[in-house]
Amino acid sequence: MFNEEHPWKVLLEPVIEAMGCELLGIVRAGGRVPLHRLYIDRPSGVRMDDCARIGRQVEGVLAVRGLPAAAYRLEVSSPGAGRPLFNTAQCRRHLGRRVRVRLRAPFSGRRGFTGELCAVSDAELLLHTPEGEMRVPMALVRRAELAVSSESGRRPVSGRGKASP
Repeated sequence: MFNEEHPWKVLLEPVIEAMGCELLGIVRAGGRVPLHRLYIDRPSGVRMDDCARIGRQVEGVLAVRGLPAAAYRLEVSSPGAGRPLFNTAQCRRHLGRRVRVRLRAPFSGRRGFTGELCAVSDAELLLHTPEGEMRVPMALVRRAELAVSSESGRRPVSGRGKASP
């Protein structure tokens, strides 16, 4: 997912930008009828009507390109508090923020890190974690997102979707 372009992005990005929003990224989830979740943003914040309006427009664009609605499921969403970061440019926008990074393979004995995002290059992310500085190779990053802390009013989640006590 990280630094990978969804094949629809080139087609949909100009359409969504013309509607006053930014297409942050697209996540595809498998299944017989795959789900394509589009994450959008706008400076004034995303409203439900933005998601509905963009969803209708995207369905129209895909239909014109010959992709019937029965071939996919579409979801349009705001990034939310745990904003996914899809590429290095988005990471750079959030320097100094707390992030959660999940890896494709273990690095320093772990598959994930949470810490302050201190620097971003094409080669690595520099995180300040409770264990110290971690230089995480970009090639290993599977997913990155802003970390939601309990101070933000949202309870941390653990296990299979159950709130921790």
